[in-house]
Amino acid sequence: MQHKSFSSVLRQPWLFSVVVLLLVSFACAACGTNPTSTGGSGVTPPVTPTAHPGTANGCPNQTAIATTPAKAGIVLLQSANNTTVNVAKGSIVEVDLPFDHNWTNPTGNFQSNLTVQTPSGYAAQTQKMCVWRYLASNPGNVQLSYTGQALCKKNEACPMYVVMVSFTLVIK
Repeated sequence: MQHKSFSSVLRQPWLFSVVVLLLVSFACAACGTNPTSTGGSGVTPPVTPTAHPGTANGCPNQTAIATTPAKAGIVLLQSANNTTVNVAKGSIVEVDLPFDHNWTNPTGNFQSNLTVQTPSGYAAQTQKMCVWRYLASNPGNVQLSYTGQALCKKNEACPMYVVMVSFTLVIK
């Protein structure tokens, strides 16, 4: 009987699939409930879900805006996710994301090209949007990336997902 090496097993697509399926099955089996080892009833107490840190509307900043800012030259919405936008230096760029998620402040290397206008990530109640405003201060390519998670109420089940919204700005 000829013994096959592990690398030759990996070259057999059907055999490799079986190995992967077995590994995934064992990994998933370990995720089940585990009865208590202290002689308890084996019933796991319900987990109290915790809301993602944030607010009822999902905006990271709850500063009240007394005066609505002037209309921005460019307004980016979630529907424009993964798009590239040309921006003239000196323009105001506004990002509006809906109240239906807990949004984070943006990530990305944008500070040398965009000046953040404060308050950043505020709740615009009339539009039901979280708003970030920037001044395009220096030429270059900039990526703004935001993440949103489910808005969860205390003591209610909370879905576990992340929404990613990203925009690329080409400032000229």
